[in-house]
Amino acid sequence: MKRLTLRLEQTAHTVQLKRSALETEITETQAAQIELDKTAGEYHKLHTERQQLIRQWDEAKQTMQKRDVSIAQAGEKLLQLMVLFFHTSIESLLLCYYRITIIVLRVCV
Repeated sequence: MKRLTLRLEQTAHTVQLKRSALETEITETQAAQIELDKTAGEYHKLHTERQQLIRQWDEAKQTMQKRDVSIAQAGEKLLQLMVLFFHTSIESLLLCYYRITIIVLRVCV
C-alpha cells in the first residue's frame, strides 16, 4: 500500500511537471503567434506601399510619355508656323527642322 501511495505521488508529481511544461509551451506558442501576426501585418502594409509606389511610377511614366508626344507635336506646329512666317527656301527649312528636332529630342530625353 505504501508503494502504491508513493507511486501515486510520483505520478502526480510527473503530471504536475508535464502540465507546467505544457503551460509554458502554450505561452511560448501564443507569444510566437502574436509575433507572427505582427510580422504578417507589417508585410501586408509594406506590400501595399510597394504596390502604391509601382502605380505612382506607372502614372509618372505615362505622364512623361504624353508630354513627349506633346513636345513632338509642338515642334511640328512650330515648324509649320516657321514655314508660313518666313517663306524660306527648302534648304533653310530643312535646317530649321533639323534644329527643332534636335531641340525636341533633347527635351524628350
